[in-house]
Amino acid sequence: MSATTVSNSTRSFGAGEALSPYLLVKVEADGDVVKCGAAADQPVVGLTTTSAANNEATTISLVNGGGTAYATANEAITAGDLVFTAADGKITSSVVLHTKVGVALETSAADGDVIEISFFQ
Repeated sequence: MSATTVSNSTRSFGAGEALSPYLLVKVEADGDVVKCGAAADQPVVGLTTTSAANNEATTISLVNGGGTAYATANEAITAGDLVFTAADGKITSSVVLHTKVGVALETSAADGDVIEISFFQ
């Protein structure tokens, strides 16, 4: 087991691939985190807070940690929209075949915008 740091709202994991900040991640069988995809029933653990290279330690803002977090949009999203998993660890407001993550607290204009969200628990 790798060394981890746990607080009330974050936890450190090993990165199972190169990760950018503000992406949704899930835990792999080896305990490392990788980007969530767009498929339904993605087991979202949280959002990256910084960049990390493959096999490097990274801090994750946990879904059950309370408070809010920043996420990368894959499209225009309006504040108040429900948000769901999208390809490459991003969020979308599209309901079709995606896992519900939370609600947008800010508006994004386009793919790649970073907005604040509140997780559903």
